[in-house]
Amino acid sequence: MQALLSFVWPDRILRGYISPWATGTTCRGVGFAPAKMLFPALRPSLQRLHTRCFERWGFAHRELTGQELGQGEALGWELVGSAIRVHYLLGPDAPYGTPILRMVEPAGARAAWHNVETDGRVCFLEPGRRSMPLVHEKAIDQVLRALLQIVERNARIAGQDPVAARHRWVSGGLRAWSLLDVADRRSNATATKLYDRWVIAGTPAELSAWLEHRGISALAFVDALITDAKDFSEVPHDFSSLNDEQKKVVLHGGILIFVLATAAGPLLVAIVLESPHVIARLRVDRADRQWLHSRGGNGLRAEIANAHVALVGCGSLGGGVAELLARAGVGWLTIIDPDVVSWDNVARHALGGSAVERPKAVELARRLQEHIPTAPRIIGLAETWQRVAADKPEELRADAIVSTIASWPDELALAEWARNNSVRFVAGWVEGHAAAGHAVSLMGKCFACLFSPNGRFVREVARWEDESPLRLADGCHEHFLPFGYADVVATQGLIARLALEVLAGESTTATHRAIVPSAPVLKSLGAYPSLSDYEWPQRSTAWAEIRQEWPLNYSCWHCGEHGVTVQK
Repeated sequence: MQALLSFVWPDRILRGYISPWATGTTCRGVGFAPAKMLFPALRPSLQRLHTRCFERWGFAHRELTGQELGQGEALGWELVGSAIRVHYLLGPDAPYGTPILRMVEPAGARAAWHNVETDGRVCFLEPGRRSMPLVHEKAIDQVLRALLQIVERNARIAGQDPVAARHRWVSGGLRAWSLLDVADRRSNATATKLYDRWVIAGTPAELSAWLEHRGISALAFVDALITDAKDFSEVPHDFSSLNDEQKKVVLHGGILIFVLATAAGPLLVAIVLESPHVIARLRVDRADRQWLHSRGGNGLRAEIANAHVALVGCGSLGGGVAELLARAGVGWLTIIDPDVVSWDNVARHALGGSAVERPKAVELARRLQEHIPTAPRIIGLAETWQRVAADKPEELRADAIVSTIASWPDELALAEWARNNSVRFVAGWVEGHAAAGHAVSLMGKCFACLFSPNGRFVREVARWEDESPLRLADGCHEHFLPFGYADVVATQGLIARLALEVLAGESTTATHRAIVPSAPVLKSLGAYPSLSDYEWPQRSTAWAEIRQEWPLNYSCWHCGEHGVTVQK
């Protein structure tokens, strides 16, 4: 690599940085006007700086005219090197934005090269890495060095992997969505045409459920034939290369699916009949549960995928927990809450203004099922848990009950019902002003052991100097805790993580977890630390997650008076 050239004063560059006092002209162009630069005074310095770098790296170059620049492009050059021709483009925020490199030649690079998209764009940055502002030669060197490394690497590659080959194989932007469980599939499936996309599923019932979850009426279904292929040499490229069975499927309006193994997981491509004896080749995007909930991972765990969770209470806290559990892949989610959405819920609830005066549980379930249509079952019941226990007990006899109602003694009664019916119980709540958050997994122990008879938690984090943080709303006995939605997100995650660990068998003992702030944070909220035995975060740490055992309280007012048998 050539050494960096020293920076020179004549170009108004000081220590390699473009001088803010450099003068220049505004963007030019006849007929088509390119994007206007936000910092037009820097244009001459940008031109000189790039020209010097292009020449040092051995590129022949010319500046693109206004007619050659596309939408959102303010300045650009055509670079010609050994066997390549590239457009180097800057946006209106130059020199601070990331440049765009678009491959012009060789034309085959768009179809076969690694790090080159089908539109010619060169992906010169490693995943997660950002380019430097283009205010000195080192930044431009980074871009040009990466470009030449991509060219060199592609020159060494013998053959193409399936991901790169798919760009060359597919016909334009045609696509399909696959709901197939690629780990457990049969040779025959079903499909339908949804607007300009095909949707493929293993069975008509699975496809019908997916459409219903998205609010789409039943469509005509056709046959889909699934075949494994070692590489693209085994995938038909024209109608004459189809076998008799494949021709029969496409001639009857069906679709062919070919599955190729790659390092990133199964790769799917498809074939349909475009016109008599002419096929169209489609890219297939995976939309199955395994892929959606663990993209690039080890797959959706069966303990989660097959689990049934009954979530009781879907207010500002529970609504977010419901969404986290659904997106984690919980297979069967029953949401129970008798309340409706009101305007004072909107700013801190998963549902917005369009749901006002609608039942929280029903509306939340509908939206989650629409957003995650591969989820087998998400239902909402606008009833109290007591009514559900009496009329639909199977909805509560789940793999776990997650309670966020924070209403004493209703929650105590729910915990006892879960214990008597051998259902694992997880509860979560926040303290006033979201000063702290709690999550508890009982595993058959008594919920009241760390509560006073009036529902005060023994391990309370915050004590209030003036008055209780509870506020009285309109209506008899209607109270609420003041806090914003951002304040409660951490507790939503705390509760959801504990519930998932319980379902997966990773948490098997009764436990209490808390989001605990430092003393300065509590003071800013008008509170002070309680006398509980928390490991209080130091001043340098605003928040900490504390994990403790949920103990047996042999002097518990509830266990002692009611003879509740506790596990030892």
